[in-house]
Amino acid sequence: MPLTLHTAPPRPRVRCGRSALLACALWPLVATVAHADVVTDWNVTAIRAASTIGISTGVQSRLMALTHAAMFDAINSIERKYTPYAIEVIPPTDASAEAAAVTAAHGVLMQLVPDEQKMLDTALATTLAKVADGPAKEAGAALGREVAAKMVERRRADGLDATVVYTPGTTPGAWQPTPPAFRAAALPHFGAVTPFVLTSSDQFPMPGPPALTSEVFARDLQEIQAAGARRGSSRTAEQSEVAIFWTVWTYMPFNAAARAAAAQRDLSLVDSARLLALLNLAGVDSQIACWHWKYQFNFWRPITTIRTAASTQTAAPTADANWESLLVTPAHPDYPSGHATYGGAAAEVLRAVLGDDRVDASFTWPEPGGITRTYASFSQMDREIIDARVWGGIHFRQTDEDSSALGRQIGNYTVQTWLRPVSGTPAAAH
Repeated sequence: MPLTLHTAPPRPRVRCGRSALLACALWPLVATVAHADVVTDWNVTAIRAASTIGISTGVQSRLMALTHAAMFDAINSIERKYTPYAIEVIPPTDASAEAAAVTAAHGVLMQLVPDEQKMLDTALATTLAKVADGPAKEAGAALGREVAAKMVERRRADGLDATVVYTPGTTPGAWQPTPPAFRAAALPHFGAVTPFVLTSSDQFPMPGPPALTSEVFARDLQEIQAAGARRGSSRTAEQSEVAIFWTVWTYMPFNAAARAAAAQRDLSLVDSARLLALLNLAGVDSQIACWHWKYQFNFWRPITTIRTAASTQTAAPTADANWESLLVTPAHPDYPSGHATYGGAAAEVLRAVLGDDRVDASFTWPEPGGITRTYASFSQMDREIIDARVWGGIHFRQTDEDSSALGRQIGNYTVQTWLRPVSGTPAAAH
């Protein structure tokens, strides 16, 4: 979930590297790019819709996964290049894949964010106007609506609306509400949401946070007390910028990077749909798994440790009751990190599907006058998140390292298991 420097950031502006020709335009602009297709256009539309439904990356990632799974299944029902995610419809002859994709996306988003009907209807009309009128367009649109309805229905009882009673701990190492707001724990039920691609939210075990008396914990605590402090820190100016930049909802830069990569490689419509579907399916499950383990380990945040270290007999440097982190600490346990888990999953999916690690993209957050970061690889983005959460003062380094590793496992499993090429059909050319 995005964090703030004590004030809410403006909405993001995203730019791509020169070779991507603005493929990563994010919010509020629609991408204007050579080789753009309806899938990447509706990726931007879905992000616009997702940003209206709260501050949780997990909940927003669920919307992105549903939208892209529906677009993929609609297109793939016509082109039949890969195994479907969940829905396969026998299409009429010559049904339009473009019409199927956009009506599938529109149908899903209308169910999830009905308050955005005006924006969604305008986007639908604009896109469909580019598809030649006739039976193919009508058949594709009907197919897309069918896929959307079935996709939403199969997730209707996935546990998103469940209620869980959660009581914070009081012993050393246990999560407690953190300053300045001391808010209740966020989304304690989200780890029980039915995964999209994993067999269960605990499919990939985690080692757990280091013991409070361990050398690893002492090392990480010393680092974050110095580098993550709001005042008097050891951070460089660039490290502060990195920490602030990665307050962005994590799915935004990675979806923008995927759009850039699709444009740079001139992917076909179905391969573009597959790339973004795999990214967002792995992305949402990274958050479901992350939240499962958060409330299993229930580990305290650095600010709690530093402010109470002397009284809890931890392997800590001098306690500082007035210590503040650069970023406001989010209201949920430290281990694992949602940002780092998503980053590991996303980078792994993009590397595996595209066959290499390259991307040429720059992103700016927040707007106006935000921080611009430029990336040459997906791995660079993943690694920077690990550092950013330490420099922001909100996650221990071992937490971030273990979280990225969990994400990479989820990403690899997703690509190896889902949306596989039909026998005799090659995957996308890299």
